[in-house]
Amino acid sequence: RCLEKFYSILEYDTKTFGQFSAVAESKGLKLTDISEDRDGQPCITLQYQDLENNDIREPISEKELGIELSRLMNEHVKKCRESKRDTLKRRKEIAVQIEKALKKAKDIDQLRKNLKKENLSIHFSRTADGEIFGATIIDHKTKTAFKASDISRSLSAKMFRELEKESDRISETRKAEKTTKTKSSEETQHKSQTGEKEEPKTQHNETHWIQNEYHGEQ
Repeated sequence: RCLEKFYSILEYDTKTFGQFSAVAESKGLKLTDISEDRDGQPCITLQYQDLENNDIREPISEKELGIELSRLMNEHVKKCRESKRDTLKRRKEIAVQIEKALKKAKDIDQLRKNLKKENLSIHFSRTADGEIFGATIIDHKTKTAFKASDISRSLSAKMFRELEKESDRISETRKAEKTTKTKSSEETQHKSQTGEKEEPKTQHNETHWIQNEYHGEQ
């Protein structure tokens, strides 16, 4: 299953190792280069990921699989670089699709969902601190990976960072609402179990006010 996913990446036009890794991520597979003793050559390790890019299962190295995945990847990227495919028309089409997807997206999660409807994926390149500094657009229709800026100059890292901040804000708001709702539910359940009843504060205050008025008249 793991190898099937890897071989499916070889069907995509990826001109850089970053684009190759981006396609792998879109298929739930993370590629990690680990320096091995074997001639000092990098050895690819395959790691399954869930829909939120969290690592699942144990990673498998190409040494364990007995297949030179790094060689296959290098040869594939080199072949794609030498290719002279004309992608201008398709890039223009994708630019229009992304523009529409952005107009309907309030945050990065919604953008991903909108792009998925167009058979597109987006992968972000990040700094060591996790900040977005670039993006790769994957067109599953033509099986091609593009640098976001090659699609449109307007697809800046700053714009994606702002969308991600909004995603974080929405997520925090939902967590706070869920916590409040849970707390309220627990309090209601506790009162129900103990037979505790809420004091009719409004009625008590109103009665107190009427009594004061009555004594005042006397």
